[in-house]
Amino acid sequence: MGAERDAPQEDSVPLGLLMDPHGVLEAVARADEFFHGPDNHVEYRALSAIEGVKKYIEFDPGRFRVGDIVEIQASFVCIPVANARFKMMPIMRALTQLDKTFQQAAMVSRLQAASAHTTKQQTTLKTLKRKKAYTKEDEDVENARSSLGDLQIGDRDINMN
Repeated sequence: MGAERDAPQEDSVPLGLLMDPHGVLEAVARADEFFHGPDNHVEYRALSAIEGVKKYIEFDPGRFRVGDIVEIQASFVCIPVANARFKMMPIMRALTQLDKTFQQAAMVSRLQAASAHTTKQQTTLKTLKRKKAYTKEDEDVENARSSLGDLQIGDRDINMN
């Protein structure tokens, strides 16, 4: 999002339900005089192959995962800064999921490893049959509790057990 005063000729582009399902960003933009213009808009797509026909479909950006093979479309712009110098900035235009098989294989591998680790932990816990070791601190706590059992205030006995 940019300040509206920086691009008065630009029209605002709605964020859409996938990017802002509850309208929170739109409300912040209006309150702070910001807008989401064409330079801020990013298209999120996935390559779909149904019955051998490949096409690009709209894709929820929250579904991108580590391990996805993606294509990024970007532009580079030069913005003038002080002393006749420029700053080059990348602007992402589109992010397309091309293949998710590596991500899916990694997920299956992680689940299998977690399952094996959980099974190993359960087996270890079942075979552990020793008593809990007591420390000096446990002994001090027990002594304090027994002393409190004999507590007296004035003429009355206080039973803490």
